[in-house]
Amino acid sequence: MGAHISQHPSRLISLQSDPAPNRVPVNRAWLDRIVELHLANDIVAPNVENVGWNPFQVVRGARGDLQILARLVDSGRLGSVVAVHAVSLIAPALARLGFEVLQLESTFQNRVLHFYLVGLLAVYHPAGWKAADRARNGAWPTEAWMGASRLINSA
Repeated sequence: MGAHISQHPSRLISLQSDPAPNRVPVNRAWLDRIVELHLANDIVAPNVENVGWNPFQVVRGARGDLQILARLVDSGRLGSVVAVHAVSLIAPALARLGFEVLQLESTFQNRVLHFYLVGLLAVYHPAGWKAADRARNGAWPTEAWMGASRLINSA
């Protein structure tokens, strides 16, 4: 999994997944520090050809990466991070990792995003275009959010 820190405007989001006393609004318009996660396809893709590989290995690996990220956030080495964010077609896996998953609206920008993510599946998924075709017809991009306190407490 790859990550980068961003501070860019968007909208106010209240992270429902954090317990009420720890719930923190993420105000991207005020430049809160957010860690953006990305699946490192160049690392995951070569492993899919290995005998016995299954997608749950990616989830286990992501869980380990989130534990490392939690330690970095907790130590303050990344600054004052308020949330972790990702955009993906694999909402169930992100929910399994503890993210709050929100389906994106059907806008022109999100249709382009869907096209892009489906194309990534065609290139990197072991089933290639077959997987991409399933996602083209059945998956829609979702945002995944996790507050820093939930990240730290779940590690």
